[in-house]
Amino acid sequence: MIYRVRKLLVWFGKLFPFVLCFIVCVSYIETLVSIGFDLYCSYGEYVVPYKPLSWFFGDILTYDWHTISVAIVLSIAFETCIWNKLSILYLCANLYEKQCFVDEMEWYTIVLICATNIAVSYYLIYKGIRALCMK
Repeated sequence: MIYRVRKLLVWFGKLFPFVLCFIVCVSYIETLVSIGFDLYCSYGEYVVPYKPLSWFFGDILTYDWHTISVAIVLSIAFETCIWNKLSILYLCANLYEKQCFVDEMEWYTIVLICATNIAVSYYLIYKGIRALCMK
């Protein structure tokens, strides 16, 4: 029983950054869809894209520097692959990017940022899951 729990913990530690990348990818896809179909909602005095899946994930897991710190510790502790570490590096860059873009932007700038982040996160998810399945 203890061996199974340990094995599950290691598997979770190796998969965790890719789960975070998946959540980030879903959030950017929802942003593109909401911009494409003009789906917005008001949040206080702001108008934000309508992203119900991201809000659902946000109720379960907060994506912040503490979560990234947990992913870094797990990545170091379990001696994970390069794709795991690159995913964590991307997630750090993504959080920094979110802190930099606080002003209103044109829709085409948002679409370009979303498309770039979707491509990067999808690539990291693909390579990371493939590396985990090959072992």
